[in-house]
Amino acid sequence: MLPNRVGFHYFPDSLHYGEKHLEMWLPKLKDLDAGWIVLQSPINRAIPEAFIVELAKAQIQVILDFNYPNDASLAWDDLDILLKSYGKWGTGFALLNQRPNMQSSWGAHFWSSSDLVAQHIAQFQIFAKRALDCGIKPIFSPMVPSGDYWDLSFLNNALMMLSKVVSPDLINNLVLSAFAWTFGRSLDWGTGGSRRWSAVKAYHIPENSQDQRGFRAFEWYLECSRQVLGKALPVILFQAGILNDSDFSAAEKSLVESTEIFKIFSLLKDENVHDSLDSSQLLSPIPPEVLACNFFTLSTDDPRWLSHAWFSPQGHPAEIAQLIQTKYQPPHQSQPVMRDRTVDSSRKSENSAFRYGRYILLSPSFQPHVPDILQSLHTYISYHKPLIGYSREEACQAAYILAVGSESDFSEQDLQYLQQRGSLIQIVPPDRLDAIR
Repeated sequence: MLPNRVGFHYFPDSLHYGEKHLEMWLPKLKDLDAGWIVLQSPINRAIPEAFIVELAKAQIQVILDFNYPNDASLAWDDLDILLKSYGKWGTGFALLNQRPNMQSSWGAHFWSSSDLVAQHIAQFQIFAKRALDCGIKPIFSPMVPSGDYWDLSFLNNALMMLSKVVSPDLINNLVLSAFAWTFGRSLDWGTGGSRRWSAVKAYHIPENSQDQRGFRAFEWYLECSRQVLGKALPVILFQAGILNDSDFSAAEKSLVESTEIFKIFSLLKDENVHDSLDSSQLLSPIPPEVLACNFFTLSTDDPRWLSHAWFSPQGHPAEIAQLIQTKYQPPHQSQPVMRDRTVDSSRKSENSAFRYGRYILLSPSFQPHVPDILQSLHTYISYHKPLIGYSREEACQAAYILAVGSESDFSEQDLQYLQQRGSLIQIVPPDRLDAIR
């Protein structure tokens, strides 16, 4: 079974943790098939035990967001008490603070320091060790893409420092994070990271290049993790549904269209999703390193964020919640539902989950020419990392199938077999493979 990666930010405050709130909002989380929830936690008092325990019983993973100021001294004894309680109640993840690469998060005194990253790491490593001692995985602070301190440089330096001062056990349990802001761009903007967009430098984006200022910022962070630590750490995404960080006081200006939020939701379900800017192209799948993507926000009574809420404070669903509830029926309901494999497609399938992202289906008649075919598809294979084979049974488990051969090489029965399972199919003759990217 594929992991449930759909999550939500609960109210953007710490005032809605009563029994009546749980009775209202837990069923709605179940209706949205939520697997994760971000809770705002004060540093001086605990969220009620019953609230967290009931979420855990519903198999909803709790992420605590302390949202502690970067430039403030921590009351470690108070935090220890909270972490021990939260760990005992079933909390799995915790985030200490945010935006360490922004001057506004530090103030002039700290920002002028030449060892800003070291100061952040000094605090984070203490938090991370104490959280892990309580059975809670620490989440490294999400950064503003680009930011006042170039986020990729900040993360690179931070991971290098951490690798030298903390235990391997802590590194193995460390979780990265990223804001899932779209910046009004395609959900595929920046896909491939710096390996693909190698000309991008700090605060310099050449023409016809793409950078990390988009939904795919996490890909750039995962690549940084691979370069520094030799492996990709897991990552959790925050604030999906927000355009960017440019003007938090003008919520309407930072609202992502419901159609784009719906596409993110569908990507998390491992479905085929078309790019809004080019309907002939599929968006890249979200890799398994992404543990969760949390949408902002489940509900709020703060006027600044009402336009982002999936539900009104009284529990009435907004447009995006209605769209999701119409298409998806969570597992706890008894009646099965036919689900679209492809957003904006009329094809149906009983199972929306694909085992593979892409598959190259070769016609057996081209077996002697396989080396030449693979050479022609070298760029495509390096970037998409598809499975390759001759099996239609294996191919139908992929969201996207690149069939190499002419239409006469694949029978109508073969094509119907694949299409009925919801896969998108592109048939390409061998003499046109050089154009595939």
